[in-house]
Amino acid sequence: MKKILLKLPSKYQEKLCDFFGNAVLSTNEDMYFKRNQENREKLLQDLINGKKAEYMMFNYLHSVGKKVSPPDIMVYQVQSKNFEADLLFGKIKIHVKSCLQESIFPISWVFQPEDELVKNPTSNDFLALVVMSDNPYCYLIAASEVKYGNPIKESLNKAVIYESDLK
Repeated sequence: MKKILLKLPSKYQEKLCDFFGNAVLSTNEDMYFKRNQENREKLLQDLINGKKAEYMMFNYLHSVGKKVSPPDIMVYQVQSKNFEADLLFGKIKIHVKSCLQESIFPISWVFQPEDELVKNPTSNDFLALVVMSDNPYCYLIAASEVKYGNPIKESLNKAVIYESDLK
């Protein structure tokens, strides 16, 4: 599997990500709290980093000549949220997931176990597994080819992909 080097988002894109994270924070808190994730600052940073990862992947695909949809920065009410792809490239659906390189946990990406992407991915579903750092990178892989594990933090009900399982 190829590791793709990414560039950090532009300053403008970073500002959009910050605005987005702060705007959607209140629409995500209840869902996170139900999943035993109660650190509001971490939630905000996760939202911002997730959007930054989408922009980095968008920028990469655009730089190699792909006509890909831009990240969605609309603020949706709770009832309108879904597990849809973050970026679209024709019929290809790219689900962008991010994690921090510097963490107490191994490099990994978490998913909701009830997500159709986990339970029953289609041939058009791809994952962009982004590692956030000063030198960000990602793995682009068909969703049907990944192996999910259990989270180290046992209180979380998640499906997890570990970087060590990708090699």
